[in-house]
Amino acid sequence: MGARTATLPLPERITSVLMHQVRRVSWIYAPALPDLAFAVRTAFAAIISLLIAMWMELDSPQWAPLTVWVVAQSSRGESLSKARWRIFGTLVGSVAAITLMAAFPQAPGLFFACLSLWIGLCCALATLLDQYRAYGLVLTGFTSAIIATGAIAQPDDVFAISVARSSYIILGVLCEAVLAVLFMPRMVERARQQLLDRLADTFRATCATITRHPGASADPEQQAVTGTLLKRIVTFSGQIEFSALELGPRNHVGDHARRALAGMLVMLAQARAADPASPHDRAAAWRRRAT
Repeated sequence: MGARTATLPLPERITSVLMHQVRRVSWIYAPALPDLAFAVRTAFAAIISLLIAMWMELDSPQWAPLTVWVVAQSSRGESLSKARWRIFGTLVGSVAAITLMAAFPQAPGLFFACLSLWIGLCCALATLLDQYRAYGLVLTGFTSAIIATGAIAQPDDVFAISVARSSYIILGVLCEAVLAVLFMPRMVERARQQLLDRLADTFRATCATITRHPGASADPEQQAVTGTLLKRIVTFSGQIEFSALELGPRNHVGDHARRALAGMLVMLAQARAADPASPHDRAAAWRRRAT
């Protein structure tokens, strides 16, 4: 675009640049239908959760719609995974906060020391996990801090504070889940087809990479293509969890997809090991390229 714009007269160049900037924000004034449906669904879920929280006379009803906005994702599988681990982190963090308050009611020094160690442990374990499992552990730590520090003035109310916060989170998750089911009919069939299509595309890319240069003596450009494909396979393997959640607990398509991706990695490894050239020939080839 830069080369074409430079040859235009100044008024047309300014107009072209302005139109390009306008098209970059077209998602605001001309959103796609799936994006618009996602926004409407999430807004309705947030409003409903807020109304229910106010009807229940909860102390801080704003936490319910906030949970809806945090949990909502464009992919239903991602929303389910994030909601599941958010509930897990909230419940475990609530139990940890109640335990700390009960163990150190009159020892603020030990209380804050143990709370700090607990938060550090949760964050350290989160670095060993991926996806929303790490998110759940981090959430466990700061949920404990929110509940425990909120009950410092009145330690006897720590259980009530814990139940209230858990109620906000679960209410927001349920409202988002119900609206998602209503706005996304035939979710299982769509998730299955999307998974199979993406698996077929990855398999075609793997076959094309192996066919172009099967050996280990590929040039740097081909090695970059192979590295990009490996990253694509690894990312895809981590995201199969979301499709499996959409397909349901009794469906094994996700397991078969992981096995297929493992087979693609084996194909790439065997193709790299099947290079007929000797190490001496590969070194000579590299020297010829360098000169």
